[in-house]
Amino acid sequence: LRLRPQLESRNGINKEELTYLVNSVIVILNEEVQLGNITELQQKDILELFTRASKKIFTHYPEYQREVSSMTELKIKTLSMQLAEKDEQLAEQKEQLATYRAELADRDAALADQAAAIADKDAELADKDVIIAALKKQLALQ
Repeated sequence: LRLRPQLESRNGINKEELTYLVNSVIVILNEEVQLGNITELQQKDILELFTRASKKIFTHYPEYQREVSSMTELKIKTLSMQLAEKDEQLAEQKEQLATYRAELADRDAALADQAAAIADKDAELADKDVIIAALKKQLALQ
């Protein structure tokens, strides 16, 4: 609002002044978030209101309106944008989980193969124990 009189004057305002003002607002909001005076959600709401106000103030000055929008756009994330980011993160985590599960399945298969090999060895030992017992019986009879 402090820029409105300058807009209506002959000289107008330059983009540097506008950029400085918007940057100052963003820096102040970031500091307030870091100090814990406001939440990130409140910061986003304030920036959204700032953008809306600039659209009304700069109705007849589209270049200034675009300047403010371009500076605040990256700072504002709508709920749908936040949801899309969360969906991407969830998809990545699901992909990692699928990879881990595949690795576990491979390891389980290897363990099952080892268990089968051990069972075969146990069966061979049991057969040999039977043969040894039969040989001991023959020796005892002689």
